[in-house]
Amino acid sequence: MTPDAFEPLIRQFAPGSRLLAAQPLTGGLSAGMTAVTIERADGSLEDFVVRVQGRRSYEYDPGATQRMQLSLETLSGVLPSVPEPVFMDPHGLFFGTPCLVMRRLPGRPNCARDFGPVYAEAASARLAAIHRAGSLAGDLSFLPSFEYRVELELDHTPEAPDGPLQEARIREGLGSVWPPEPANRPGLLHGDYWPGNLLWEDGRLTGVVDWEETAVGDPLADLAIARLDVLFAFGREAQAAFTRRYLAVSPDIDPGNLPIWDLYAALRPANELQEWAAGWPELGRPDVTLQTMQADHARFVEEAAVRLFTA
Repeated sequence: MTPDAFEPLIRQFAPGSRLLAAQPLTGGLSAGMTAVTIERADGSLEDFVVRVQGRRSYEYDPGATQRMQLSLETLSGVLPSVPEPVFMDPHGLFFGTPCLVMRRLPGRPNCARDFGPVYAEAASARLAAIHRAGSLAGDLSFLPSFEYRVELELDHTPEAPDGPLQEARIREGLGSVWPPEPANRPGLLHGDYWPGNLLWEDGRLTGVVDWEETAVGDPLADLAIARLDVLFAFGREAQAAFTRRYLAVSPDIDPGNLPIWDLYAALRPANELQEWAAGWPELGRPDVTLQTMQADHARFVEEAAVRLFTA
């Protein structure tokens, strides 16, 4: 998308301003992300991110962008470093699918292999803070139930399950224990808490972005999703440290159902892992490949199955 394509949008949400720069951002699979810098009529400069929902994402969930705007409006007052929404085009008038303009937060993803210990310490604490924030955010009835999302997934078995990722085995195991006996109070869930959605500056966590999959449900669902992605990015030690730290700062969370949620997390990349792997070189990690992710995924599934079915 050329910089000129953003001019009509700028005129709409910032009349009298001039577009100075438009730079594509890396990481997003369900949306196109572009950082734009504008100059106001008084000479002041402002940085924004324009998030254009992808066509496939829009066809699957046409209300995702509007729900994300509501989430950010609700959470920006109770959580640190949440992007502030400033304009939304719900009808795709500018780019063909809905877009959301947000103020740009400082920092960028840090996925360096040796960043694992810092990530485990700070990112786990921030995830726990997100889960606690639900009680402060007010009305979250516009968010879907995460458990219902899982039920929909289990009800729609694909014609060709992902063999390399043991999708059929995961579905069978998960289906045999679903639904789990509720053990935790439903909380606010980010829904896609992976290293590419966290921003850092000078080793400090400055922002959590991409709130498209926000939901309400068992906090262990978020923890499991994060655990798998920490494993992909930083390895087993960082994954274990992340989990220990999260549970240490979340004493009210009962971890008993974590193997069930680990199985669900392992189901998410079925038939999509190659696409997930394709984004890692842009994040500075060409060593994270489809092959390494498949191996990590297999160990993750096996460990979850052992904890769940041989305990």
